[in-house]
Amino acid sequence: PAIASAIFAYGIPVVAIILGHLIGYPILGWEWGTFLVQILFAIGYTTAAIQVGKTLSVAARGDYTKLTRGYVLFIFLSILFSGFFVNVNNVPDSWRWLVYLSLTFWGLSGAVLNQLQFNGNFGEDPCLSFVTCIAFDRNFLARYFGYTPTTTSLLSMLVLLIWLVAFFLIEGFLLLRFSSASPKLNISKKDTKIE
Repeated sequence: PAIASAIFAYGIPVVAIILGHLIGYPILGWEWGTFLVQILFAIGYTTAAIQVGKTLSVAARGDYTKLTRGYVLFIFLSILFSGFFVNVNNVPDSWRWLVYLSLTFWGLSGAVLNQLQFNGNFGEDPCLSFVTCIAFDRNFLARYFGYTPTTTSLLSMLVLLIWLVAFFLIEGFLLLRFSSASPKLNISKKDTKIE
């Protein structure tokens, strides 16, 4: 039952991501050459976020009251320093580590840079105002959010993969540590006698 519920719980967001992209691509007129990479970024981000939550759940030994505040703070800071609300190039150096620890930054920047690179004339269109910059200069959004020169789509995918593997290993370590610390059942041969 636990495996089935995990597959169901993970499958719903993945199916929603794929359907959303299948509907959104024709509406937005995006190049289909970016479709697979966009799906990989969406699934990579979702998987890494779920893995962080699973690891925190194991660390709290299933007591969700212990991890709620920490996880909400992690998500809040991850979204705040994703580049969407604060240009990451304007973040003070003493706070820059929050950008690099922002899971949302790596998922969003990789997806945006991937989409912009495949739409031709990357950074070559002139713009004179904010509105024309958004409409005509595809590099404008990458600069506006601070994704360039901080990262590339390949680096973003690599960091998401590192997040996923690191938290998978941490979860495994915690499970092994907690299972070895739990009391063992001591069954002797005379207790197992069948009559």
